[in-house]
Amino acid sequence: AHLINRGARHRIVFPSLRLLAPTKADHSHLHRPRRWLLLLLRSLAVILLVLMFAQPIWQVKAPEAASPDQPAAVVLLADVSASTDQRPGGVAAMSALRAAAARILRELVSGRDRANLILAGARAEPQFPALTANLAAILQALESVTPTSARADMEGAIAVAGQQLAAHKGVRHLVILTDRQRTNWEELGWKASALPPDVHITCVPIA
Repeated sequence: AHLINRGARHRIVFPSLRLLAPTKADHSHLHRPRRWLLLLLRSLAVILLVLMFAQPIWQVKAPEAASPDQPAAVVLLADVSASTDQRPGGVAAMSALRAAAARILRELVSGRDRANLILAGARAEPQFPALTANLAAILQALESVTPTSARADMEGAIAVAGQQLAAHKGVRHLVILTDRQRTNWEELGWKASALPPDVHITCVPIA
């Protein structure tokens, strides 16, 4: 349609040809770029229409599945804010948190898998400076965890977890143990952006 609609040529006889050559030159210099620009814009419009109806989805290549023998890295992020001192149903939330964390640690393979415990209180407090294969030491540190009187620093805790998990080559998990206090988790979406993209995130609610 673009090529057909180039317009018909009309021969015009001038009584004098003195100004015809300069006029034709000026017209050609202006018309050719404009014609190509019009073709580009029309082609772009057609491409956008096709994309609009096709609704393509660009998918990121999924990471390859890890071998069962490959060591896993697990960071337990424990919410120790003031709300975990409550006793819903007569059971202390902190006691339920410790029990859930201990179950997860016992599922790991000692000496192969690596883990760490990060307490989210007024500030992020990793119990070990880096991921460790000494799961018994993490279980022992878990026994002394108590609620604090502060609001949980989730942003800092997730940032620390992301730094530690980024150093591990293999399967990476972040397990969040929390009573889901809204003031602590309402901004979790953008806070989780501090994590490596292939980290598996599991939220274990403490009721």
